Amino acid sequence: MEPYTQVCFVVRDFEKAVSQWTAIGAGPFYEVDMNLLPPDRSYRGEIATDTLRVARGFLGTTQIEIAAPINDSPSVYQEVLATRGEGLHHVQPSIKPTSPEQFDALCAKYEALGLEQAMAMVVPGIGRVVFYDGFEKLGYFVELTERSEQMHAAAMATYDAHLNWDGSDPIR
Repeated sequence: MEPYTQVCFVVRDFEKAVSQWTAIGAGPFYEVDMNLLPPDRSYRGEIATDTLRVARGFLGTTQIEIAAPINDSPSVYQEVLATRGEGLHHVQPSIKPTSPEQFDALCAKYEALGLEQAMAMVVPGIGRVVFYDGFEKLGYFVELTERSEQMHAAAMATYDAHLNWDGSDPIR
């Protein structure tokens, strides 16, 4: 598969959201181990203390991510829930393996457009992840990830699972 795009939705009820997406053919959804998030990630220049439940699955060639905050700590997810409620949170465009140099160039591009970093972290085994605040200009955040070949292959495995999915076991 060529590069794909991820669209993330922030919700309050994780199971309900998965059920709604699977009803229209998305899935299966693979829950992300959020214990892998580094403790030194930042949110608007401060240490982030939010926790959330996240799962990803495909609908066609689009990766759907569902994110449900677990605590009330300030975060990019709580920002959207507080100002607009549940719905579109962020887009991660043209996902493919990304070298450190390519990642730096993408970040420079978004910063040149006037978007500011709202959240940043380095995730072991994945690389750097940055959320740019496009909320006022675009209506959503933009996520960029320094993605290894292995991380991309793992996402492609979830895509292959989607192609052959029989509708059972929607959250894995």
